[in-house]
Amino acid sequence: MDQDQARKAITDWARESWGRFLDVREINIVRRATGRVWTAELYCTTREGDIHVGNATLDDRGEMIELLDVDGMVDALVAVRTAANQLPADGPTAEDDFGALADDTDFSSLADEVDGFSSGDDMDSVFNAVDPDTLHHQANQLIATGEQENLLAARDILPQLLAYQDRRGPVLQQMAELEMLLG
Repeated sequence: MDQDQARKAITDWARESWGRFLDVREINIVRRATGRVWTAELYCTTREGDIHVGNATLDDRGEMIELLDVDGMVDALVAVRTAANQLPADGPTAEDDFGALADDTDFSSLADEVDGFSSGDDMDSVFNAVDPDTLHHQANQLIATGEQENLLAARDILPQLLAYQDRRGPVLQQMAELEMLLG
């Protein structure tokens, strides 16, 4: 059996068992003590992207020996959905990106930006509630003054914007320029 024959056999099995729900991708030959087998990666295309849900294995005689079952399919899709639901909607938080830096930095100035914030509130709620445009505007105003104290305050604000993936490049550039201003 060659790779084309293995691809056809596995694709036929996938279409018969799963319809158009599965897509057969990479097919590799694996050598085992019992002989060689063909292993195919199986993907499910969803609106979240292509999800690897398992593998199917065909022996050299053309018999399917390891199949994807319904439980395996459901487990793979649930794992992807669970992982997606655990991530914040706007991307990682500042604490994820900075770890110890977040603990050493005084973020109390953010309290003025959040309505109803009290000193007993959790700081994570502050990061999730503050508008990134507001933070960026505040940092720009501080930098525009050119005063050392304000530049240091802007240095504390800008890293928070790195939590927003679409802003990372410009924010990193602005942070570099700020460091040059600070000497």
